[in-house]
Amino acid sequence: MNELAIFGTPDARTLALLKSDTSGIGAALGGGLAGGINRMSIRGKHFRFFKGGTEVGVRREHWLDVVIIAAHPEVGRIWYRTGYSKETEGQRPTCWSRDGVAPDAPMEQIPQVQTNQGWRTVNSCAECPNNIKGSGPQGVGRACAFKKRIVVVSPDDIEGDAWAFDINAMSLFGDPDPANNARSLKDYVTFLATPRSGFEKGIPPHAIITRLTFDDREAVPVVRFGVALNTEQRASFLSPAQISAAALRSRDADVLHLLNVDAQEYAAAVPVEPAADDDLHGEPQPVQQETQQETRFEPPPQEPLGLDHPDVPDALREWAKHPMVTEAMVLDELRANYPHTLDVPKPKAPPPPPPKPVAPPPPPSAAAGAAAGTARRARRTPKDAANDAMGGAPVAPQTAQTTRPRGRPRSGGFVAPAEPVNTARGFTGMNGDAQNDDEGGVQDEPGAESGLGDAFLQGKIESLLNGTDD
Repeated sequence: MNELAIFGTPDARTLALLKSDTSGIGAALGGGLAGGINRMSIRGKHFRFFKGGTEVGVRREHWLDVVIIAAHPEVGRIWYRTGYSKETEGQRPTCWSRDGVAPDAPMEQIPQVQTNQGWRTVNSCAECPNNIKGSGPQGVGRACAFKKRIVVVSPDDIEGDAWAFDINAMSLFGDPDPANNARSLKDYVTFLATPRSGFEKGIPPHAIITRLTFDDREAVPVVRFGVALNTEQRASFLSPAQISAAALRSRDADVLHLLNVDAQEYAAAVPVEPAADDDLHGEPQPVQQETQQETRFEPPPQEPLGLDHPDVPDALREWAKHPMVTEAMVLDELRANYPHTLDVPKPKAPPPPPPKPVAPPPPPSAAAGAAAGTARRARRTPKDAANDAMGGAPVAPQTAQTTRPRGRPRSGGFVAPAEPVNTARGFTGMNGDAQNDDEGGVQDEPGAESGLGDAFLQGKIESLLNGTDD
């Protein structure tokens, strides 16, 4: 009997249960026994695929489109006592650290450091002699290499095989090359996380197709990351169903196993290169490369969601509640399958008209000014009338055009005052003039309304000087 036929055909319920299994028991059972895990290598500037320590495929093109579905949260370290070379390909590392803080290797494999009390095993990666700049081959870089593990799948088969890909130091760091859509992993992460119109929280890596390329400026294999562009030179987004599948795929047992597997179970997928630092590259040499436009993201048009429409199925509403599903994804799904559920956007209301200017009050008329002057003259006191009876002529009311001479000729050696005698008109509350002025009456010059005429005063002064005054 065929060894596969002994299992027969389970019932539909059993098949559904097995398909959704996420226990991870099978992966744990095979841990350390399979001779390796699904991983990618970039040896020889080619993307190579390994299963169980055996190479199962190689891509001759110098680019590869993937979907990043998971990543280890820390930058790890890995060290070979004899240095990394073609001979060490497939061999276990001497020491390693998954978080870059403390070694995870067995005690007898961890490097030692010399102290005042003698030699002892290092307690942290920071004090390890292999972490010193210049400890690498030919005195370049560090002997202990930086590693960042990510997990990728094919954009054409999200639920297919997942592959662990260890990013080395030279691929982690480096100057970006936006014109050629090529960035280090560190810069690519920053590029995707940058808020932009329609993507206030940035773009999740699992929602977009990432293109891996090799940096032709480097002699050793160095990977650069960029957004895969479509024929319109726009970013290649996954469909809503693919994005949801990628988010769920990141929690599968085999993916979690790739992230947390002990380094003794596989040989690190690294090229033959020193563990370079991000500050050791220097200025890159100019090369002739095909120039592409800067990647542009187009946010979806803002439309009201139609999830409350009765024609929208409950399954779609539940899918829309998933934390990884964005409003743009929901809109795309509704446009494709339920376009009638979307309300027609209302036109923007025109801006309110500017307020009409308020006209200033008209100036007082000549008639009003004359009436105000008449009212003031009506308030003359009995003393003013007595002075008039003594021969003094009252002063005619002055208009706005009347000007008073500032001085008078000398008379009998006495200098007449340059200003009117009555100087009290400027004080508030005198004769009610301040109130009258506030009410818009005509403003008279100071001293214009004294009860004593100038001719009368001149006569009194001359009488006093000649001794003829009564």
